[in-house]
Amino acid sequence: MLTSLQNAGCVGLLGAFRAKAPGPGTVRRVLEAGSFPEAVRVLASVEMLRERGFSAEASDRECEHALWQARLTCADRFVRFSWGAVRRSVETVLLRYDVRNLKALFRTLVSGTPTREAVKRLLYRHKDCFLGAGAELPVDLDRLGELCHGGGLGELFDGARRAWDAEKDPFRFDLSLETAWLREAVEALEALDSDAVNAWLGCRSLVDVLWLRFFRGMSAEEVFHYAVRLPRFLGRPEHRALLEIEKPGDWTQVLGERPLSAFVLERDMEVDTVSRTQEACRRYVWSLLRRRRRDAYDAESVMEFLVRMEMCVQDIVTALQALRAGVRPEDAASLLVTVQESA
Repeated sequence: MLTSLQNAGCVGLLGAFRAKAPGPGTVRRVLEAGSFPEAVRVLASVEMLRERGFSAEASDRECEHALWQARLTCADRFVRFSWGAVRRSVETVLLRYDVRNLKALFRTLVSGTPTREAVKRLLYRHKDCFLGAGAELPVDLDRLGELCHGGGLGELFDGARRAWDAEKDPFRFDLSLETAWLREAVEALEALDSDAVNAWLGCRSLVDVLWLRFFRGMSAEEVFHYAVRLPRFLGRPEHRALLEIEKPGDWTQVLGERPLSAFVLERDMEVDTVSRTQEACRRYVWSLLRRRRRDAYDAESVMEFLVRMEMCVQDIVTALQALRAGVRPEDAASLLVTVQESA
């Protein structure tokens, strides 16, 4: 149990991050900046980025990296100052960054030997085994495996390595990591009393199934081995039926009257493709995040903050890309769920 003083400090930490982090207002200001250089200057005014030395001359890649690194830093601070359910929940967010780093290192090793500067540009600063003082760069997959085992990522790497060795297909390496992460996240987070976090995971699982079936052309039997079911989001019979649908949009019939399907049908949203379904899922999760929790420090409040920040970062990156491509702000706004409604 937290003492009253400890709880006050943790509530203060969460409140400070909420005030400093990029939010829907940042997305709007970036979108309305008119040009990419002006948008970068908008980001340079965000307190959380400014504190980390963000440059107003940053490239688009540097902007994206800085935004995601800021979210990682929040998660890392939560873990350092928390224990119990909060710590276990947030560790799944940090594991997601480990997956990203492993995928980046793997791709670099498959294509050639990485340099330290290349690694610094690719990786998010989290595990000391990759970017810590005196860390050794892996020169092959065997050495990468040794570093992973030394950094607590051995089981994650071993599964992905087996997938790679079986077919020598980089996609299989990535898919193994992504599936392992989602299973870990479901195990750690499914009991949380948060509709938003539950939907965040459930929608991820749904989109993964549709993507593997209709983008990658996998059979229902093959997808079954990679699909991760979230019990509160989808029952076992529905899950099996989902794997066997013939068109991407048929998932609404499988989910029937469940909240996501009802949300889509009430708004007459088109979900006949995987990308449209993904957009509908983001809108649904964002609608749940609008139900602000009480001012408390618990696993639900912290995870909802991190999910909210993730969605804002995703929209900022999309807005920057739109500016680069010369897309009109009013057209780009339709792609950004965080500016369609306030949360």
